[in-house]
Amino acid sequence: QFTAADILYCHCLDWAKGIGWNKEWPEQIDPYRKLCHERPAYQRAKAKRDVNLHERQRDNNNNKSKL
Repeated sequence: QFTAADILYCHCLDWAKGIGWNKEWPEQIDPYRKLCHERPAYQRAKAKRDVNLHERQRDNNNNKSKL
């Protein structure tokens, strides 16, 4: 069963890969990440995160233009 724990764990793995910690991972990690990324629940969570990120970036840009 895919749970919020899988989403959180996959997020941590994505972060770790982003900073280069994936060089010593067991070979099973990347297929697991791919499987997580393909899940509808992960896609929905990522879409919400992306919307929030874009809104924050827009707000930050608007605040900078007021200075």
